[in-house]
This record gives sequence, structure tokens and C-alpha cells, in this order.
Amino acid sequence: MDQILKTLKEVIHFTKHPSDKNKAPASFIQNLNLLIRLLIILFIIVSLILILFHYINTYTFDFKSYGKFDDAFANKTLVSILFLVSVLAPVLEEVIFRLPLKYSRNYIFRGIDYIFKTKKVYIFWTKNYHFFYYTSIVAFGLVHLTNYDLESYWFLALAPIIILPQLLAGIVLSFIRMKSGLLWAISLHSLYNGILTIGGILFFNTTTITNDNNESYSLKIEQITYGLKKEIYSNSKIKNDSLHYFEVRNNSLRNILKQLNENPQHYKNLNTRLNILLEKNDDKLHKKVITTELRKHFSIKEQFTQ
Repeated sequence: MDQILKTLKEVIHFTKHPSDKNKAPASFIQNLNLLIRLLIILFIIVSLILILFHYINTYTFDFKSYGKFDDAFANKTLVSILFLVSVLAPVLEEVIFRLPLKYSRNYIFRGIDYIFKTKKVYIFWTKNYHFFYYTSIVAFGLVHLTNYDLESYWFLALAPIIILPQLLAGIVLSFIRMKSGLLWAISLHSLYNGILTIGGILFFNTTTITNDNNESYSLKIEQITYGLKKEIYSNSKIKNDSLHYFEVRNNSLRNILKQLNENPQHYKNLNTRLNILLEKNDDKLHKKVITTELRKHFSIKEQFTQ
């Protein structure tokens, strides 16, 4: 624990005083131990932030309803998901945001100096390094806003909080990039994304968004983050907008709306997977029992009106 606290203090100190000076050589074991400590720090911080997110999402503003993540990963295989989040994304993001943090690897600035036979850009870089360092971290956080539909003033107001995990991850990843090198930053990023994804699949893959029980019917709707190419089940009968029975598992919102004769143009995240089970005691039950709930969570809101 002492080593973790010491590493956290080093991260804070370096973030306050970033530098492009050559790092002291470290052994593989030293870099590996640093990676493990930083990974622990990240998960401790993220756990605390998730508690904050749960409070915001439950009691103030449902920002999850603006997410496009479920739509993107709706029914990909586990191998495809892990490749995207643990290999492709870390490599691309580290090359874009962390590789240029050293002048020796910043080929745009070096290229300008080389073409004009000058060191003016290098001098400017050195004097203003803190600006470039912080800009990289903020840009890394902001790019993750593309995971959401930016259609609400409330959402934009909460954006700094929503991307807080990415901003803090950017600080930690920038630190290890400068201390140990780009490959270690990619490795930490890959492990972080991979563990979060596997944990999400194992423990948080299914979220109950509706659980309504009354004298006429019981309705349960579950949203699935990762469909994982599991079997799709559908058993429903609808006549003249009246529901006789309705049960679907791992079905896309698009297909469910088709079964309900609903216009999909009024809905977002159409690839999101859902489980729906309706058990009724009333012979005359209108389909709006289900569509009303779907509209609450997936209808397209007027831009900047929430």
C-alpha cells in the first residue's frame, strides 16, 4: 500500500510539473511493477467515480440514455469486442495522444524544424510543454464524448464529469508513457480496457430498465450491453394492436419495434439488445404497455430541449 501511495504522489507531482526530459533507464521488472501499481490506482479511482455516476444517473440526470456504446457493441462476439477495446483502441489512442508527448517522437514538430533548418519549434515546445501535455489529456477525454448523443444542454453541462474517468486515465497513461515508454502505456491501456470489459460482461451485462407488476399484467424489460451472438428467441402474437403474448430474448430494438408495428425512425440505438417478458391477466392489453416503456428509454429527444 505504501508503494501505491508513493506512486500516486509521483503521478500528481509529474502532472503538476510535466517534463520532456529523458527518463532514467528502468528494468523490465521495475516497469512491470509500476504498471501494476498504476492499474490498481486506476481501478480504485474508477470505482469511486462509478458510485458518483450511479447517483447522478439515478437521482438527477439519466446520461446513460444518451450513450451509443450499447448500439456499437450490441451483438459482436467476445473475441471481436476484446480485440476492439483491448488491442485496436489502445494502440490507436496511444499513438495519437501519447506518442507525440516526446519531441523525439513528435514528427510534425520535428519535421517543421528539419524543413526550415531551425530549432525554434523545439524551443517553443520546451517552454510550453505543460500546455501540450495538458492538451493531450483533455483531448483524450473529449474524444470519448463521441460515445454519446450530444442532444441535451444538461448533458453538455455534465460533460466534464461524464468524461472524468477518461481524463484521469489520460493522466495515468501519460505518466507511464513518459516514465516507461509508449509500449508500457499501450499495455496499461489494454489491460485497463480488457478488465473493465470482462468485468462488465460477467457482472453488469444485463440491466433491468422496467419491472412493472400490477393486477392486469407484469412486464420486465432488460437491456443487454453485449449480445455476444447468443441465440435470439421471439414468441409473440399481436392482433389489432392488442397483445396476446409477448416474449423476446437477445432481440434487437429494431426487430422488436417491427413486431410491435412501431416506426423505428422515432427511436435511437436500434441495435441495442433487449429481453422482454410480458405476462398478462387482462385479455385486452394494448401494445402501448410495451411501447410506452420503450419510448422512455430509446425515443429520439428533441435536440437541446432536455
